Amino acid sequence: HDTSAQVREAAVVSLGRVGGTEVLERVRQSLSDSSYAVEAASIAVLIHSDAANRASWIARGLGMTSYRDVVRNAALDAVARMGDTAYIGSVDSLRGVTSHAANTLAVLSARGSASALSALMRSRDDTRPYVREWTLRAVRRLPADLRDPPLRAVAGSLRDAKTRTAVDALLAPNARPGTH
Repeated sequence: HDTSAQVREAAVVSLGRVGGTEVLERVRQSLSDSSYAVEAASIAVLIHSDAANRASWIARGLGMTSYRDVVRNAALDAVARMGDTAYIGSVDSLRGVTSHAANTLAVLSARGSASALSALMRSRDDTRPYVREWTLRAVRRLPADLRDPPLRAVAGSLRDAKTRTAVDALLAPNARPGTH
């Protein structure tokens, strides 16, 4: 057990590359490490390597709080990398907790998930301003052919003026102020 969290984190990542039952047990033990970075690396390795228990590792990772949400973000990143749409509901439930949820939904949307796109688009009219901002940031990264049709469908009905203005700007990126 090294005293450096960075060394322990690197060891967990390396163990993940090796794989195997014995390795998984050592990585599981790292979940109780005093460093959030080591816990995050452990969750990421377990989600990737322990397919039989993947759903429980994802649920655990999404439910963990940590400094700067590193553990939860590791679980969200793993969901995005896997592209598994089975977790859209879990990811969407975090829309008011972390901006990373919107980013994960955007990645899944870009990979062709209509359910993820629908969840992301629902967030653009959330009552919480920060959720709308996180959503708009994630939506901006989507290809125009994916994001524009659903935005056009709701642009006129958005309740928040700032969100409406941002959506209008997305839909007409070449328009200059005063040239309507």
